[in-house]
Amino acid sequence: MTEYQKLEWLHSQISELIDGVEVDLETMQSFVEDLREPHLEEMNDERKEYKVFGEYTYKVVQKVKADNKHDAIEIAQVHPLCEWDSVERNSYCEKVNYVKEMNDES
Repeated sequence: MTEYQKLEWLHSQISELIDGVEVDLETMQSFVEDLREPHLEEMNDERKEYKVFGEYTYKVVQKVKADNKHDAIEIAQVHPLCEWDSVERNSYCEKVNYVKEMNDES
């Protein structure tokens, strides 16, 4: 039964109760509990929210022609990353640097 159907059923049972008709109070209470439970859980969720700050890197390979290793590094640093020839398998790395509670001012 959907939440709306439960509400409609409860409404009809309350009308019957007002008119003096005997109703199923146990089912009524069960439906009320079903409908209010998500709201109680939301209100009771005392977990705090945090921002986690970190960084990620990729290991990449770029082929360059140079006279020595120092020149090769200089040449490679001039070109944007999108021109790298390949990315090594399992080259992705994440690192958490620090955590801040969401209600922190800074």
